[in-house]
Amino acid sequence: MNVQFLQAAKARQPKACGPQEVAPGVWVRIDCHAYQPVTKARVHWSPRKAQAISAQKRLRALNLLAPNGGSGGNAGGGEKAGAPGPGGGSPPVRADNGGGDFPELVDHRTSNTEGPIKNQGYVGSCTAFSLSTAMDNAIRRAGKQEVMSPTHIWSHYGSPHMSLAGDANLNRAITSFDTWPYSGKEACQLSTEADDDCGDAYHVRPNTAKSDAAIQAKLAKAESNGMQKLVAIEALKTLPANIDEIKSVLSSGADLWIAMKIGSSWMGRSIKDGVIPDWNYMEGGHAIVMSGYRKLPNGKHEFLIHNSWGDSWGDHGYAWVSEPMVNKWMHYAYKVKLDEGGAKPSELTDDDCAEDELVDSVNGQCAKMCSDDSRPAGGKCAIGGSDSSGIKPRK
Repeated sequence: MNVQFLQAAKARQPKACGPQEVAPGVWVRIDCHAYQPVTKARVHWSPRKAQAISAQKRLRALNLLAPNGGSGGNAGGGEKAGAPGPGGGSPPVRADNGGGDFPELVDHRTSNTEGPIKNQGYVGSCTAFSLSTAMDNAIRRAGKQEVMSPTHIWSHYGSPHMSLAGDANLNRAITSFDTWPYSGKEACQLSTEADDDCGDAYHVRPNTAKSDAAIQAKLAKAESNGMQKLVAIEALKTLPANIDEIKSVLSSGADLWIAMKIGSSWMGRSIKDGVIPDWNYMEGGHAIVMSGYRKLPNGKHEFLIHNSWGDSWGDHGYAWVSEPMVNKWMHYAYKVKLDEGGAKPSELTDDDCAEDELVDSVNGQCAKMCSDDSRPAGGKCAIGGSDSSGIKPRK
């Protein structure tokens, strides 16, 4: 990398966006534009499901809901079906991380469901890196260990826009990092931005990948060796965020793919004890992954960021950001789903289910919510009375 060029470019740049040394010897390019939403994303929580989970919290606060999901079923956001008991009966619904009982600390590093810290270098490919990292998490939740290739993701759009990253890769099978490792030079050649200065840093020309036989051969190999297909992107509420919705996703074990407007306090030297100080001014846009949260003594939260600026940034590539900053600066948050990734069938949570589904308290699978927004049991609902078994079939 041409560090001399980067230092000179930073000196010429009046804004904080552009060339930044975010950790010793680690140079990145901060995007100066605002991201647009993924147009093909679907809603994560429908208003109905959000209302059901809010009602669940009220019931739990009033001690009107049994811990095992009794009193009309349990609508907690992160609850999951457990294993059948010794007698082979129905799997209970655990309430240890749902509704109003979210754990105070969730850190996916401790469950070994985070993929490796990656380094995007001086190419505006943070959208590809963060999307690949969110996919890494979904793969690990399913008990697999593949690492997705950010280069393959980037090759489908080559522009620092979150909307393009999501729309261009939806329903595509992405290859592994081993099949197509990351190269800053190749990523620069794959860039489709006319004014991209990455070529000066890597001594190549941007937007020349289509005429490069070696890159085209790697692309063809990646396309024929796709391993995990991105089948859905679900949008969460932002500006401000629904903190319960975020905690529901994170406590289920899933990461979030997010875009924030970041400040100068992200640039490495301001980070103390792994915490990014709050910032008042936006210096640029950045796409990253959210992989946990912790509750503070004042009742607010800090959220764990999994970055793509190498492991010398922050706390070995991670850092915490405050709840006020998430509410103010997080413009988009998405949960990604893969065809062969996500929770194991025995570990499904309500958050893994569709916007109008909850985990069935008997069979542990996702099923349509009952008409009174309660949880189905064995595919049936207790609606307006009961038959001899105590429940009536869904209408």
